[in-house]
Amino acid sequence: MSNGFLTELLESQLEVASLSGEIDAVMRGIVDRLMTIPEADGASLSTVEGELAHFKVTAGKDAPLDGLTLPLAETLGGACLDQGTLVVLRASEGPDVTRCLTPGAGAIILAPVDYDGRTAGILGVRSADEQAFDEHAIEAVRLLARSAAVALRNAEVVTRLSESERRYRDLHDQAADAILVSDEQGRLLDANDAASALLWYPVDALRTMHADALIARRDLDAMPPRHDELRTQRELRGERTFVRQDGTELQLEYSSRVLDDGRVHTTLRDVTERKRAEALLRMSLVRMQEIVATQQEISSLELDPDAVMTTITERAQLLAGADGAAVQWFEGDHSVYRFTSGIAAQFVGLRLDRHASISGAAAQERQAVYSPDTRIDSRVDHTATERVGIRSLICAPLIREDEVYGVLSVMAAEPHAFDELAVETTRLMAEFVGTVIRNSTELDDRRRLVDELRSHNQVVEHMQIGLWIWSLDDDGIFRLEYANDASEQATGLTSSEIVGKTQQEILPAIGPELIELFHKVIEKQELVDLGELEYGDDRIRPSVFTLKAFPLTGNRVAATFENVTAIARSRRALQESESRFRSAFQSASVGMNLTGLDGTYIQVNDRFADLLGYTTAEVMRLGVRGVTHPAEIATDLAYIEQLRAGTIDSFQREKRYLRKDGSVLWAHLSTSIVLDFDGAPAYAVGHVQDISMEREANLLFEATFARSVVPALITRDDRRIVDANEAAAELLGVSPAEAVELTIDALLPDEPVADLWSSFVQDGHMEAEVTLHRPDGGKRQIEFVATANVRPGRHIAVVRDLSRQKELESQLRQAQKMEAVGRLAGGIAHDFNNLLTAISGYSEFLASGIEDPRLRRHAEEIKKAAARAAALTGQLLAFSRRQVLQPRVLDLNAVVSDMDSLLRRLIGEDVDLVILLEPQLGNVRADPTQVEQVIVNLAVNARDAMPHGGSLTIETANVETETGSSVELRLTDTGVGMTDEEREQLFDPFFTTKEGGTGLGLATVYGIVDQSGGLIEVDSAPGMGSSFKVLLPRVEAPATETAPAEARRPPAVGEETILLVEDETIVRQLVAEILETSGYTVLQAGDGPSALELLRRHTSPVKLLVTDVVMPGMSGPEVAQAVTAMRPGTQVLYTSGYTDSAIGHHGVLEPGIAFLQKPFSSDELTRKVRVLLDEAVAIAL
Repeated sequence: MSNGFLTELLESQLEVASLSGEIDAVMRGIVDRLMTIPEADGASLSTVEGELAHFKVTAGKDAPLDGLTLPLAETLGGACLDQGTLVVLRASEGPDVTRCLTPGAGAIILAPVDYDGRTAGILGVRSADEQAFDEHAIEAVRLLARSAAVALRNAEVVTRLSESERRYRDLHDQAADAILVSDEQGRLLDANDAASALLWYPVDALRTMHADALIARRDLDAMPPRHDELRTQRELRGERTFVRQDGTELQLEYSSRVLDDGRVHTTLRDVTERKRAEALLRMSLVRMQEIVATQQEISSLELDPDAVMTTITERAQLLAGADGAAVQWFEGDHSVYRFTSGIAAQFVGLRLDRHASISGAAAQERQAVYSPDTRIDSRVDHTATERVGIRSLICAPLIREDEVYGVLSVMAAEPHAFDELAVETTRLMAEFVGTVIRNSTELDDRRRLVDELRSHNQVVEHMQIGLWIWSLDDDGIFRLEYANDASEQATGLTSSEIVGKTQQEILPAIGPELIELFHKVIEKQELVDLGELEYGDDRIRPSVFTLKAFPLTGNRVAATFENVTAIARSRRALQESESRFRSAFQSASVGMNLTGLDGTYIQVNDRFADLLGYTTAEVMRLGVRGVTHPAEIATDLAYIEQLRAGTIDSFQREKRYLRKDGSVLWAHLSTSIVLDFDGAPAYAVGHVQDISMEREANLLFEATFARSVVPALITRDDRRIVDANEAAAELLGVSPAEAVELTIDALLPDEPVADLWSSFVQDGHMEAEVTLHRPDGGKRQIEFVATANVRPGRHIAVVRDLSRQKELESQLRQAQKMEAVGRLAGGIAHDFNNLLTAISGYSEFLASGIEDPRLRRHAEEIKKAAARAAALTGQLLAFSRRQVLQPRVLDLNAVVSDMDSLLRRLIGEDVDLVILLEPQLGNVRADPTQVEQVIVNLAVNARDAMPHGGSLTIETANVETETGSSVELRLTDTGVGMTDEEREQLFDPFFTTKEGGTGLGLATVYGIVDQSGGLIEVDSAPGMGSSFKVLLPRVEAPATETAPAEARRPPAVGEETILLVEDETIVRQLVAEILETSGYTVLQAGDGPSALELLRRHTSPVKLLVTDVVMPGMSGPEVAQAVTAMRPGTQVLYTSGYTDSAIGHHGVLEPGIAFLQKPFSSDELTRKVRVLLDEAVAIAL
């Protein structure tokens, strides 16, 4: 296994194993790493539940399986489960691969993901190649499966841990009941906001107190703390009198429970109101009896108004527990004391301003008005209250026939002397006064008294605590006499369906102990608190109730109760959540710690201590500073200060710890603040993950990234570049610092980047070919492969510049197209030139043998037509690069200068010709005739592009290109220019924009330049003219002087024997006739084998072989090789309609080869033959 592969494998394994976040992200990371295995084209991770497989995450060819749930028997994963180990399936080894759910698989690896004694899932990776996945790949999948098991288990543990912690904090912080947490000796350790609000102490103060300091001294004396009983029974409940910070007392119900860690969790509920309601109920019953007695007493007064009013005033004072009372009549704007008692007795006749006293407020509001402290109440007449000595005052309106005619006042010398029962009593007595004043009969008085008693019943009816009144009948059975509305809310039973029924009928599941307890309440005449009871039957949902029972007159028991199921369940859930949190904390596979804001450890788990090589006790003693690398301490302190100040509530960072052995541990620290009941920072929860090897891998990646010659970019979620290596910056045309200012959207404006981004981040991979727009305006054709979230929020793209490749591909396509057309054109030219050879030759014979001038002229016209046709085939051969070139070293300046007069005549007078030549121009190797043809064709093309005149500039220059030194020939016109579409087809054969054009001119130019080893480029735009640039390789050899044309002389005759090989019969006969006419002996053969057989039979010397180049069977060069082998010293003359590689390279003749281009005249043939025969004689001499 190579070091590179091992490094990559370990990096993937560690990265997968270290994942402990959201489970879906863990599974996506695992599949992404499977796809990096060489030759893998698909991957999946499925979870196993019973006999079903759920495809959770897929990629590549397996992507169609995403989200499917299938029976295990229908998947290949069943084989993996049956064997309990990794399975490799290959198409070459059995038919199982054909059962693959996605087509085209040749090889498959399946690996079980096992943890906690079960198979939780299956990793699968596939390849179309049945020979894929060597032992390294198989081992990589095996290790990824193990790492996946660790990562998935970590993710589940962290998820459960986070949920448990959240529920614990939510229950603790949001609990409506006051909660105190103490040790078993009663020292308070914690308290929530509800406890602070109830006891009026700040939470911080409560945490420093002892529980006994909150209980009234007399209560402690009567019942000392029950610590031993709590330790034994693990749970206590009851009621005590507590003292607030200001000294006020309140009655609280408590429920204490010992937690698993030894702390005591106590829930407090304020039952002061309930006690008060119970006392109010008892007092109301007493008051009702007293009011009835008052009615009877007043009835005996024979309705004497003054006696009645005096009695009512005195009785109102008595019933309200007041220091005085008065009946005041309204006289105009005044309120006058008429009947008084107590402290108001001596103030009969006292007049008050009705509108400036509380009596006026009672009259206006038509209800009883209470002033707890007259000194600070703006509604009262302070002069009068000071005079009488009143500090607490109740005024109730006296109403007769819907008119307020006075008030009944009860008063006390102390502030806050009255409660609502006193207010209600005063109101009732005021109404009673109205009844007396209206001179109602005794029956009416009693009826109204009953009505007032019903008002008391309404007070009971609207209590928030359920009330049932049970009456014990003569048979010793309790029957329900009364049920208020709150009892219906607590039990779901309406009063109409239960009143009058027995306890067994209403509560069939009740035990005999509770019935016996009710009997004891009547016997002992004392209140009994039963605490929390669980009860449920067919009609009452199983619930938790608090229950108290107290005696009433007449063998009756009043039972008050409240449904506290939600509170009890919350308390139990809180205890269970805390227990689960501690269990998860200790069993977590990552290091965890609870850290105080002073840098001390409150608690650490075993994993954290193992990472550092210490015991948990040693880590607790050392604290944060003791295990932190010195260079990290300042950063830690800064973060702790921000947590304490509340500017942040969490942070994540990479941090160095010091192990016990002195080595450095690199870890990823994730810290979150935990708030106390006041919302202030209390301590921090830290998760510590060992990233030492991951960090080494990251450093290796960063170094590789920076030095890579392959362009690479890193972007963040907003598609802005955050890093680019030197190669990428060079591709973008900017520096690395400038690259980080760019966005992907700006670099790829032609692409819907914003629309594709979300799918890219979700899929995790993308590759495409696009056009890159550089900041300097340039464009590059690129190919990229991008991977999302190589780190959270970071995405990497590797880029390849395809610009040169695309240019070469375009040139290749053009060359292939030209090659195809050239082959066709060359074949046509070959056959056509054979015909033209015969036409031209025989027309010469006709012209020389006919004396009739008219017929001779006809023959000459045939010869001219053949010449024009030969020129046309020459063009076909030129653009198809099949013509025969005879290059030599040229000075392009000399060629252009020699053509000056010709070009001026060619382009016309309305076009200015400007020639700019480089004085030190280098030489090129080319066929001068073909170069002239290029210049003429381009000049004609420029002329036609300037129908109204213009200018044509011809320039030469020395240039340097990627392939070396070149000589540039440039022709620029001021014509109409070309569109992009026209420019792309410019050199295509038969493409023309001219009326009547052949479309061969520029195609010919392209063919000549290409066959000469050069390049041609064009720059043009509509209305901007055109510029053609021809580049030919520069040579260092001097230019060859042009030989003077020889004077034309009659062809010499000869008598030598010539072997003629030509497959075209008409051409063979013509050539033979021409040669024989010149005195030569001609041996004719239609193919190579025939020629060799003829040569064997002919024993006389053969001085010359004239052979066609392209023939079926043996080619011309093969015939020449065989002939010269049989007859050494035989000269060879090749003829052909076009050339091929047999006698030259790309149409350029090899040195020493004699060649005659078809069609040729008889003079050209006989002169060429004579030259070759004379050269042979000269060589022989």
